[in-house]
Amino acid sequence: MKIPPNFKYIRTYTLDEYYEKANQISLPLIISGGTVAVLMLKNRLIRPEAVIDISQIPELNIVKINKDDVFIGANTKLYKLKDILPNDSASELIVKSASTVGDIAIRSMGSVGGNVCLGDPSNDLPVALTAIDAQAVIGKKDGITYLPIKNFYIKPFKTVLNKGEILLGVNYKMLNGYRTSYKKHFINFLDHYVGIVAAIAKIEENVIKDFKMAIGGEAVGKPVKFDLSEFSNVDEIKIIKERMFDYVNTMHIENNRFGTANYKKKVLYTLISRAIDEVLKL
Repeated sequence: MKIPPNFKYIRTYTLDEYYEKANQISLPLIISGGTVAVLMLKNRLIRPEAVIDISQIPELNIVKINKDDVFIGANTKLYKLKDILPNDSASELIVKSASTVGDIAIRSMGSVGGNVCLGDPSNDLPVALTAIDAQAVIGKKDGITYLPIKNFYIKPFKTVLNKGEILLGVNYKMLNGYRTSYKKHFINFLDHYVGIVAAIAKIEENVIKDFKMAIGGEAVGKPVKFDLSEFSNVDEIKIIKERMFDYVNTMHIENNRFGTANYKKKVLYTLISRAIDEVLKL
């Protein structure tokens, strides 16, 4: 039987209460759904001084759909996204990524904030959010900061959040008339995603009006975004693929238990190629 280490449990009901408690504790663990945190505690991979439960803070449990943009509160459950987000292309890409997280039990417990804040390269939402230029909405005692998701991650499992700060949610602009693609490669027996690719493009009469892609996964580390709008025609698919393949070839990818560097690069080549085909081919 696995028994977690001793820790103090604190449930907060307001943001002010959270800021007060979080600033008093040197090593807190913040949980909402707790899907990963509970496993890490049971296996004693982490030994926090206290666990702060933010699941009851109202501001984190809302979704705001405005005229041009959407705010998703950090506590929003992953399984709810397909039913509550608007019918635009950016939301479609988010739903595609969220629908592939674990199984229905995990998606019922897991939250948007947890998937974003853990910083695990295998997590789905960070890659999709990077592709659509989403922003992390960060709360602190003296105000709110909006930061591009692509700048939210320092390295795997490390974000820019400082002591006493909290992810309130994510904000993104609605996009209409785009094609989307979300691809990833999963190694079942290792329970890990080697590569993840999210792409979104607007095509009008074979002309590329806008084209963005993000790649992630264990082979990549923190999500990397590419703006491929410089290419003007869908007939340039081969050139676009070569550009992306050249980038992958320059990446420093390690050999480890998830596979050799060459294997991981081949995985990324395949995912990138399929995503490009899906959003650009007529």
